[in-house]
Amino acid sequence: MGPLMVKTTLDVLGGAPFLESLNKTYIVLIPKKTGSDKMTYFCPISVYNVVYKLILKVLTNRLKQFLREIVRESKRFYPESINNERYSCCLSIISPHEEHKGK
Repeated sequence: MGPLMVKTTLDVLGGAPFLESLNKTYIVLIPKKTGSDKMTYFCPISVYNVVYKLILKVLTNRLKQFLREIVRESKRFYPESINNERYSCCLSIISPHEEHKGK
């Protein structure tokens, strides 16, 4: 990683103001085949800022340590349907690649 990327990431994680420019996302159309002339022949992808993704990953990993316990404790205070929805949302943050059933 570049020194500027490391410095920016550490600065933001250390409490420096988050630059709005880090949170920009661009949508890019990639042609599915050469000579594409119709919109159906293009596939949209989103391109994020690498520093933003790095900061998000670090914060997510820090939250993982506490989130399971917080959710477990708060489970007692909410009706079942609301609780399942919130629990499912939190689990998707903890393990985004696993499927969790909220119902």
